[in-house]
Formats: sequence, C-alpha cells, structure tokens
Amino acid sequence: MRVGSCEILHLLEICRSMRELKQIHGLMITASHIRDIIPLSRLVDFCANSDSGDPDYAALIFLHIGRPSVYIWNSLIRGRSNGNNPDEALSMYKKMQRRGYSPDHFTFPFVLKACALTNDQNYGMCVHDRIVKTGFESDLYASISLMHMYASCADMEATAQLFDKIPKRNVVAWTTLIAGYVNNNRAGEAVKVFKEMEVQGVQPNDITMVNVLVACAQARDLETGRLIHQRVCQSDSNVILSTAIVDMYAKCGSLKLARELFDKMPQRNIVAWNSMIGAYNQYDRSNEALSLFEDMQYAGFTPDETTLLSVLGACAHHGALSLGQGIHAYIEKTHIGTHVVIGTSLMNMYAKTGETQSALQIFNGLEKKDVTAWTSMIIGLAMHGRGGEALTLFKEMERDKNVIPDHITYIGVLCACSHAGLVNEGQEHFHSMRNLYGITATIPHYGCMVDLLSRAGRLTEAERLIESMPIEPNIAIWSALLNGCEVHNNVSLADRVGNQILQLKPQGGGVYVLLSNIYAKAGRWQAVKMARELMRLKRLQKTHGCSYIEAKSLTIPMTRGGSHTHGKFEIIGRVTYMDRGSKFVGDSCMCTTWGMQVRSTESRTLQVAAEALLRHFVFYCHRMRPQYHALPAIPISISPYCMLDSSAILRRQHFLIRSLVGYSNQTATKVMAGTHLEADAETILKTITPKLDPNLHKGQAGNIAIIGGCREYTGAPYFAAISALKIGADLSHVFCTKDAATVIKSYSPEIIVHPVLEESYNIREGEKRSISAKVLTEVSKWMERFDCLVVGPGLGRDPFLLECVSEILKHARQLKIPFVVDGDGLFLVTNNLDLVSGYHLAVLTPNVNEYKRLVQKVLNCEVSDEGPSEELLSLARRIGGPTILRKGKSDLISDGKTVNMVSTFGSPRRCGGQGDILSGSVAVFSSWACQQLPAAKESSSSTQNPMVLGCIGASALLRKAASVAFTTQKRATLTTDIIECLGKSLEDICPAS
Repeated sequence: MRVGSCEILHLLEICRSMRELKQIHGLMITASHIRDIIPLSRLVDFCANSDSGDPDYAALIFLHIGRPSVYIWNSLIRGRSNGNNPDEALSMYKKMQRRGYSPDHFTFPFVLKACALTNDQNYGMCVHDRIVKTGFESDLYASISLMHMYASCADMEATAQLFDKIPKRNVVAWTTLIAGYVNNNRAGEAVKVFKEMEVQGVQPNDITMVNVLVACAQARDLETGRLIHQRVCQSDSNVILSTAIVDMYAKCGSLKLARELFDKMPQRNIVAWNSMIGAYNQYDRSNEALSLFEDMQYAGFTPDETTLLSVLGACAHHGALSLGQGIHAYIEKTHIGTHVVIGTSLMNMYAKTGETQSALQIFNGLEKKDVTAWTSMIIGLAMHGRGGEALTLFKEMERDKNVIPDHITYIGVLCACSHAGLVNEGQEHFHSMRNLYGITATIPHYGCMVDLLSRAGRLTEAERLIESMPIEPNIAIWSALLNGCEVHNNVSLADRVGNQILQLKPQGGGVYVLLSNIYAKAGRWQAVKMARELMRLKRLQKTHGCSYIEAKSLTIPMTRGGSHTHGKFEIIGRVTYMDRGSKFVGDSCMCTTWGMQVRSTESRTLQVAAEALLRHFVFYCHRMRPQYHALPAIPISISPYCMLDSSAILRRQHFLIRSLVGYSNQTATKVMAGTHLEADAETILKTITPKLDPNLHKGQAGNIAIIGGCREYTGAPYFAAISALKIGADLSHVFCTKDAATVIKSYSPEIIVHPVLEESYNIREGEKRSISAKVLTEVSKWMERFDCLVVGPGLGRDPFLLECVSEILKHARQLKIPFVVDGDGLFLVTNNLDLVSGYHLAVLTPNVNEYKRLVQKVLNCEVSDEGPSEELLSLARRIGGPTILRKGKSDLISDGKTVNMVSTFGSPRRCGGQGDILSGSVAVFSSWACQQLPAAKESSSSTQNPMVLGCIGASALLRKAASVAFTTQKRATLTTDIIECLGKSLEDICPAS
C-alpha cells in the first residue's frame, strides 16, 4: 500500500518524540516523499523547534537537501536562536544569503533575536539595513524585533526612534519599549511611557503590567504601584502578576503589606519566595529573612542562586555562622550558582561573622576573581584590623591586568590604612585613586581620610581637607573629626566642629553624647548639661548597641540594658559604664546554655559593655556554677569566632577570654560535671586501635558487613563499606538487592557484594516465605565470619525487605554479633524496639528526624533543646541495652549509664553521606573495642562498654578527617574528601610505629 503526502503530514502532526520522527523519516525515504518540500519542511521544523526535537538531527537532514526552501532556512535559524548558541543562527543567516536566498519577514525576527542574545549591535545594524533595503521596515513585527535588539544592546535612543516611526502601535510595541527602559535601569521613563500608553487607549496585557510593576519597584514609585495593583485586582491575576506586586511593595519598603499579599497567594513560585527573602535582607530584617527561608524549605522549594545570595547576606548581617556554613556545604554538594558570585557572597558572610581565614580560603580557591571578589576580601580584612594584609592584597590586585579597582575598592583600602594607622600610605592611595584610575573622590573616601588623619592626631590637616572638599561635607565627616577631638582632647576644635554639625540638624543622639563626653573630660559641666538638655528637648535618645550570641545554631540579639530569653537560654545583663578606667558594674549575668559567640554591631560603648559582660560570664562559669546544682551540667566553651568593630577590642576580648578561662586557639575550655562527660577521644582511639603485625596481611583488623542497598539507594552502603576499608578493616561485605549490586560493584572492586536481598515487587505473594528463608540462609553462611554488622544504609522501606532484615537482626543477636543500626534500619527498629531492646552490643546512630521519631515513640514527647544529655540518657534507659549516638555539633553518646560528648577537632561540617561514613566507622571501632575487651562483649554489666568506646572513636575520627579535608581542599567538605582522609587522620592520632 502506497503512503501519500497527506498521510505523512498527518503522522508529523501527531508525532511526539524523535523516535517516532525517525520512523516517519524512514517512511518518507522508502515511499519516495523525501523530496516533497512540504513534508520535508515539517520534518525539519519538528527537529529544530519542538521541545522533543534534536537540532543536530535537523542539521543532518538539511545537508542532504538540494534546494531548501526559505521556510526550512527560517526553521533552522529559529531553532538556533532559541538554543544555547545563538551565534549559530547568525552563521546560518550568512549562509542563507551567500547561497542566494532572500530572507522574508519571518526571517528577520529570528535573526534579530539572536543579535539581542549576543548583544551584537553591529550585526543587528547590518540586519536593519537589509530590512530597509528589502522594504520590510513597515512590517510591524520586524520593527518590534529591531526595537528589542537595540534595547538589549542598551541603545534606548534608537529604540525610541523606531517606536516613533511605527504608524499603528499595538500592545507588543508599547510593552517592548517599556521593558527596554526597565532592563536599562531607566524606570522613570518606563512609568512615563506606560501612562502615555493609557492616554492612547491601548489595553495593557499581563507582560506590560509585570514590567511596569518592576519599574515601580526600581523607582520606589509606591503611588503608581498601588494604582497598578488596584487595576490588577479588577481582573484575574496569575502567579507571575501576584509575584510582581509582592516584589513591588517589598522593594518600596511596604514589607508588612507585601507579606500579607504573599501569605494570601494561593500559589507561590520560587521568584515570590526570593522577592520576600531579598526584601527582608535589603531592609536589614535578617531574622525574618532566615525565618522565611526556613518556611520555604518546609514548603518543598529548592533554593536557587538568588535565594542563596539573599540568605548568605542575611547570615552575614545576623551573625548566623552555623547556617552560613550549612549553606556553604549545600553549595559545594550541588555546585549551584555562578562560582564568582556565590564565592564572593560566601567570603562576605565569613568575613562579617569573624571567619576571615575561611574567607581567605574561599578567595584563594576562586578560579577567576573579578573586582567585586577582590574588593570584598580587602574590606573583610580591613574591618578586622588586618590593614597590612589588606594592602598587600590590593597590591596583588593591581598586578592583575584583568581587574581595575573601582571606587568601592578604594573605600576598603582607605579603611585598611585607617585601622592600621598608616597615614602616609593612605594619602598616597587617596591621590593615586584619581591620578592612576581617574576615580573622583566621594563622601565615603573623604570620610575615610578624615578618620585616618583624626585617629593619628593630625587634626589640623583633617580640618584643612574638609575645607578643601569640592562637595559639601555631611554629618559623618564632621563626626569623624569630632571623634578625633575626643581622642586627642582638642576642645577648641570640638567647639567649631560641634557648631557645624548642629547646623546640619543631626537626627541621632550620638553627636550630642560625644560632645557631652568631650566637655566632661575638660570639666566644662555647664556645656555637658546643655548638650544633654538639647537631646532632651529634641527627644533624641542614644542608639543602644546590639550584640549577637550564637548558641545551638540560634543567633540571639542582645541590647544594652535588655533581658533576653529563648527557652532555657537566658542572658540577663545590664552593664553600667563608670569611667575610662574600665570600671564596670554588672547587675547580673546568668547563662544555662553555653557555646557563645559575640558579634558587635555598634561602637565603642557597646564593645566595652560586651567586654564587661564576658567578664561576668566567665566569673559565673568559674565561681558561681557550683552553687546551682539543679541546673543541667553542660560543657562551657567560648567560641573563637568573635567579631567586633575594632581590632583593638577584638584583641582585648581574646586576651580576656584566654586569661580568665585558659582558652587556647586549638581547644576550648571544657568543664566536666554530672553525667555529661567530654570523652578523652584521642586516648580511647589509641587504646582500641590494634597494633598490626606487618608480616600478616589479613585477619587482624576484622570483617565488616553492610546490610542495605536497593535499586533506589546505592551510595549509602558504598560509603559505609569503603569507610570501613579506609580505616583498616580487612574486608567489607555488602548484602544488597540484585538491582543495586551491579552499581555498588562499579563503585569499587575492593567491596565484596552479595546480591541476595529481594524486594516485594520482584516476587509473588506465595513465594515470600520461602524467599525470606533463603535470604536468611544465604546471610547466615557468612554471619559468624563478621565482627560487626551495619544495618540500614540504603535499605529503603519495602515491607518484605524490612521483614527479611528483622530476621537477620534476630539471628545476629543469637550469635552475639555487634551491629550498628543506621538510615532506614532505624525506621525498622523504631517500629519494633524488641529487635534491639536488652541487647548491649547494638548501636543506634539516628539523624535529626530519626531521633525525633525515637523520642516520640519511646518517651512520648517532643525533642527538647533543654537538657539534651538528660533526654538522651532517659531514652537509652527506656529502650534498655543499645548505645545511642546523637549526631550534632557535639556528638552525644549514651548507653543508659552515662552520657559522653565528643566535640574534639570542631564541627564535622556535616553533609550528605557523612552519616554512612560514621556508621561504617562505628562498626570498625566497636569490633576493635570488643577484641580489646572480650569480657565486656560477653556481659552487659561490665564497667566499660565497647560499643560506647567504638562510638567515641568513630566520632572523633570523622571530625578529624573532616577538619583535615577542609584544610586540604580549601573548601567545605564533601563526602569523598572525608573518606580519603580517614586513614591519614587515624595515622596522625595513632602512628603505626
């Protein structure tokens, strides 16, 4: 039966995939329709422009067409302009003309779109000439495409001229002009064009409204934005319009209204979440930004680059270092975002939270450094008093020919000179800014220079500089000079400067307080009284300083004279500043949850107050604590991350902490009390790690088996098995399903894989009993050879598979084989506690959610942050038998008798897969502990529990490996980085010699 052209065309109409299209292509060849121009054109069009198409296949077909039609040329040009490489569309357009084909009115919009995407205005102008010569200038869509091209190339004058020449302008032409102004940051003109459009009676569409709302947001034109909102409310709005309205109100500062509209949105996309988070961050409401980010995660949205940039900014402002580190790990794991942009934001976050070393590591790891990256690092060093390093970095930047410093860079450089007291260098940079780079000094540059000279006591020069300024000095500049007057006791100059400032009508009380202090030093009490009276008459109050204390991943603000409570975290501190001799009186300072990080956002008075608060804090730790036996005994550690506005204050606080509590940079001071004990992890590691005979290669370090791994989860059992091998186990076995076996084998030939487990989708109902018995038989053949099992990594939650594993656990108990339950194994155990209850050779290593389920099931309550040690102890006692390792910043381990803590080597910066490394490590160290303490393995009444020792050793090694990996890789740790460092870390702690 012969197939006609109509049938071919019908088949092409209903075609939905390249597989179907290739069959139709073959049919066209065999039916001799391959030269029929209409079916051939449709064939090429599907390949080039369909979502299911293949542009490369279209190009292959094109090569075999003798005389392609203009439609085919247009299809290929359109496909390339919509693809990832629009330059190919321009090349295709050139070929089309060289081969003698004349473009039509469909060709030009596709070519001009490619010019717009590549910002190639010269090529676009050539296309414009061609349009004029061929008479298509009067074509509406050709003219609109030209407008879009010029607007994309930032030539709005040419865009406006083309718009004026269009005789009958439709809504697309108006919208193109408005969008052009918006995209070129000319929001006022965009709003003006929209108002003119309304006068002309042209009805805007949704795209028009979105662009106008964006223009209102850029121009902070709240009045026009409200009118647009009212107009949109009269019609049906979609999620894009609703998001634009929320964004407009948020950027105009109406955050309350924006949040109300956001909460009422029936549907939200990632852009809506980003708009609200970004607005909170923009207006310094970092707490709300971070809270909304948490809500976004609960709602199931995955953060994109824009989200992370806003959240990192909020972390920097709020001092939320822990969250910032978590986001850093997420970025490393997902490779999300542009490297330089995200890297710069991470540097800024670390610098503002006091982690300048981490900021430097990220900076050094950037493959390409733009001016923003250099500037951020220079400012980060400068703000911490590391002026010399900042200036050295600036010299390196100048040697980089691809980067030119801008005006913000020089603000950082001048700040660095000011903090380091380098007056001559500061003056040289101030002049070279103009002479070398043509940068005109602005208010911030003059402010830095006045501050530099004032700090150095060169007040006359500073005053002369202010008088020579080509722009009117503001309050900040005069205040910098006034601050110098206070430091150097120049009362006469302070009088003149004070008069200048008062003429500018300051809105804050800081200037009056500063004047009052200067006059008080000079004994001019009448002037002091007058300054205070002026403050009272103008109803001005001194701005209270604000510090942040970070504990348990919570960042809690503290204001002078305030009392702050968060659950049982309570700090009550009121510090009175007595005189310049650093005499303080503190009413009270009580903390029941420790792990403290101080960040100051205000000036000297707060910093001194913070120092006093630390004095009382440390005094309470050492002198008062024993009197409060009812409070939970929790280890005290002072965080090294202490960022203040002044490097001198920073050094004083570090010295104060070291002096009073014996703090060193490597190890935090620890206090042991009650049932909560900081484990001596290194000693335990050295005790339980076997001394291997170099003449023997196998049979000394134990065999580990992993029970887990199904078709959906293959990474987890691999991580656990390979970690055991890297530490020193002789053999690692994995018992998994057949679907997972091939994949796990491909990861590493060192792992012995047994494909014996079965999932219910593979078997019939009547076969389940026999197959379950077969699985147990296969595993039992090997069971007595194993020193420890790891049950759960990658297990999944298939009911039949879990039933088989429960039988394996029962058999392991009968043979007194230790086992570690992790991952989905904890789901099984939580639902059937009899599997582990009363068995002292079991270890449970739950994550946050698994621990929450255990607490709910066993203790019948929610997890509490108050007294985590007591809660864990109660949980372990109630279950009775197994050791529980609760993972966190400090790992807590309990067998129901005591609670041990491991916090050595710092936080492991946990990321995906580290739980599997930990479970594999626990298995190895527990098996070694059982070898060292054979009596303890046989009896649960022994004073030493080998499973507890194994948990302590594994926890410490993971932390050590994470620390080594972070130092080596100069970035947040990945799972594979840590695995590679396990053996080296153990060798460092327990040398073979």
